[in-house]
Amino acid sequence: GKLPYALTVQSFDEFLYQYQMESRSVIEQELSFNCAQKQALYASLKTNALPQNREYRYDFLFDNCTTRARDIVDTGAGPKVTFPNILASPPMTFRDHIDVYLNKGHQDWSQLGIDLLLGAKMDRPASNREAMFLPDNLMTAFDKATIGGKPLVAQKRPILALPSLANESLLITPIIAFGLVFVVVAALSFLQKQWNRKVVAALDFIIFFLLGLIGVLLLFMWFGTNHALCANNYNLLWALPTNLVMAFFVHKQSTWVKKYFLAVLVLSLLLIGTWFFLPQRMNNAFLPLVAAIALRSWMISKPKHGENLPGSGESDMIDDMRMEGMAVSMMEMINTIRKEDERIILIGHSMGGYVTLAFAEKYPERLKAFGLFHSTAFADSEEKKETRRKGIKFIEQHGAFPFLKTSVTNLFAPASREQNEDLIEEQLDTVRNFSGTALVHYYEAMMQRPDRTAVLQKTTQPVLFVMGKHDAAVPLEDGLKLCYLPQLSYIHLLENSGHMGMLEEAAHTNQLFVQFVKDVNTA
Repeated sequence: GKLPYALTVQSFDEFLYQYQMESRSVIEQELSFNCAQKQALYASLKTNALPQNREYRYDFLFDNCTTRARDIVDTGAGPKVTFPNILASPPMTFRDHIDVYLNKGHQDWSQLGIDLLLGAKMDRPASNREAMFLPDNLMTAFDKATIGGKPLVAQKRPILALPSLANESLLITPIIAFGLVFVVVAALSFLQKQWNRKVVAALDFIIFFLLGLIGVLLLFMWFGTNHALCANNYNLLWALPTNLVMAFFVHKQSTWVKKYFLAVLVLSLLLIGTWFFLPQRMNNAFLPLVAAIALRSWMISKPKHGENLPGSGESDMIDDMRMEGMAVSMMEMINTIRKEDERIILIGHSMGGYVTLAFAEKYPERLKAFGLFHSTAFADSEEKKETRRKGIKFIEQHGAFPFLKTSVTNLFAPASREQNEDLIEEQLDTVRNFSGTALVHYYEAMMQRPDRTAVLQKTTQPVLFVMGKHDAAVPLEDGLKLCYLPQLSYIHLLENSGHMGMLEEAAHTNQLFVQFVKDVNTA
């Protein structure tokens, strides 16, 4: 609620000493009152200073120290005072009147705080009487006012003329500070470095958590207090209170999270587009911040490159989670981005290779070429099936991530595990929320898949084989047995990779794929 303020009585010498210490000037306006009016005014002041009257509920605009002086002169001395029009043309809003003071004193951060907390009611024009809530405006009004047909001020003179303390403009103003925030956010958003993932994740949490805290504060000031000026605050359009909760889910790979940040993106863009047309005059220093919010919301909500197999990423599971069912699902997905008679090049990594072979078996006419990347056409051996059964049991008991934390790490070559801990940790982050149910379905599908070496023997399309020298999941010797089966094979060995060559030797792998596609298309 509103704070209780109290009137105190002090000697004029004490008052003057305080102003002198603060280097503040004092100007005297002698009122043209007769003795009876002076006595009446003095009596009003004494009554106002009584214990039962001395406290009042402070209002920033309508009941402050200045308006109290206006009211007691106007009503406590007998005849009413006639105040002339002191307003500029066009009329100024309450916010405009305050900005005159703040701009004169280079108080950019104070202005930012006021513009943040006080809502749209600050942006209506102040009436002539309301404009007297500021001392300089009241002094101007007294200078021009009359009482009983006579000037209210008999004479005016400076009592204490002191130079104002210099308020130098700060080097870092709000718009520079938030501009730097935007530059940092933009740079980190597009920087492709391994360490950058954790930095951006931490940055997103901090930004949206703080935005949520600000939003909760603004919401409380609006509905939880009787400060009328804090109502109708359009800053809530960018300082969303819901961000306080969403900060904890900002990098969860969930559809609802992406939809939320897509909504934040749309709202931020609409806000930027209507910034200068809102009922509330917004502080322009917040514009780079809103732009940063829009940028991060776009990066969080935008679809990642490529699509996912059923059960992975944001894709739902399907009724038939066998390799054959996923091949059908892949065909449906391909038909949404390619013409139905267009031939494609399909390369599958690990289980993706199993799906690729099922696709090649069912839809050979749709393939221009295909490839097995750390994958095999052989069915699981009984030993391999038993290992998968133990894995399923562990997943059902402990969940997907504890299982993946060990298994994913072991997919990398020993040297990679020692030298690229951040790379492995980044990969673990991508599977942290992987569905245990989907993982069990994958393992069951891998156990059930048939031997598809015949697909390699019968195909007339070029086949790419990419193998890792240190691959424990698909041993090199097994891969080499397959290379002679197709009519035309492209064979590549990654000397420093295990089962994750696309990460362990990313540049080399990309070159292999580009060259394979080029060779197939020019053949």
